[in-house]
Amino acid sequence: MAATTTTIAVGAGGLAVGAAVLGAIGLGAAAIGLLGRGGSRGGGRRRGGRRGGKRGRRQAEDQEETDRLERFLQVIRYEDVTGCALRLACELAGMEEDQMAIEELAIVDLLSPVTAPGQSLLPNSASADYKAALTAGSKGKNCAKEYPICPYNSTVLMNTVMNYLP
Repeated sequence: MAATTTTIAVGAGGLAVGAAVLGAIGLGAAAIGLLGRGGSRGGGRRRGGRRGGKRGRRQAEDQEETDRLERFLQVIRYEDVTGCALRLACELAGMEEDQMAIEELAIVDLLSPVTAPGQSLLPNSASADYKAALTAGSKGKNCAKEYPICPYNSTVLMNTVMNYLP
């Protein structure tokens, strides 16, 4: 995933909302940036492996991509003091795909799966936190109770994400 820089201008009235949803905006920016490039992390939809030396190179590229995503999620987790990015991930994972906007699908695709099959997550990793949020949402848990510091639901969060992005 190539680095994308997004500048977010916040007026005085939107400062409190912007700070509260900074993590959600970061997730949205990453997912929509990836979508705008026509790319996809592949989620669980990868084709069969390649043969020979290309397989090793592809595995190294996949690991590099996973490492970049982990570092990015660590930054978002650090900035997301209200847990709104986690609540957004949780609520989106609980939605039916055919009811989701392309931007919402892009966020879920960015986070799913956050590890390759057969790999485990480190317990303190940002990926583990987002995987837990996706799992909670897909199991129908109450995301507002799982992430009670975030005062906004996914509708408000996605509207905010879309308003702050270019």
